[in-house]
Parts: sequence; structure tokens; C-alpha cells
Amino acid sequence: MDELEKLMQQKKEIEDKIRMLKNQSKVCGMTKIDVEHYPTLKPDRHFLAIYYRPLDNGRAKWQTIFSANDRASVVAAIPEIVSNLQTLYATLNEAK
Repeated sequence: MDELEKLMQQKKEIEDKIRMLKNQSKVCGMTKIDVEHYPTLKPDRHFLAIYYRPLDNGRAKWQTIFSANDRASVVAAIPEIVSNLQTLYATLNEAK
């Protein structure tokens, strides 16, 4: 990687950090809470996403699993989603 590529990578990382601070977004492992702004009168969309890597070596991306018009609603949905995943996990382990 030459100096230009390194600088471009650093620039991207800095821009990502700035965006995350502006949006009050947070990434924890393969999960993320963020906000999407629209250039119209449409209200912002706050969302919870999971990092998804396709099996066919396709493009990895953040896949939204829940969205709402405000951050508090998204945060409030997390315990139910976690509970549902834990129940699914337990059910699948019992079936073994």
C-alpha cells in the first residue's frame, strides 16, 4: 500500500468517525445503531442493523433489522429482539 492509499484509508476512517459522532451512531461487533438523513422533508430514519456477509462472496453490508422515527424506539426494541434470538437459540439447541 503506497502513501496515497494509506492517506485515503485514513481519510475514510476519519469521515466515518465524524459521521458516527454526528449521528450518535454506535457499532458493537456485528451490530449497529445509526440514523439515515434524507435531503427532503421526510423525517430521519433511525435503525438497528446487523453486518451481513453473503455466502457467495458478494458485497458485505449492513442489513437493517428494525427502524423507527426516533432513536429511543429503536433502543427500546433491542431487548425484545435479543430475547427472541435467545429463545430461538435455546429452541434450536434443545432440538439437537
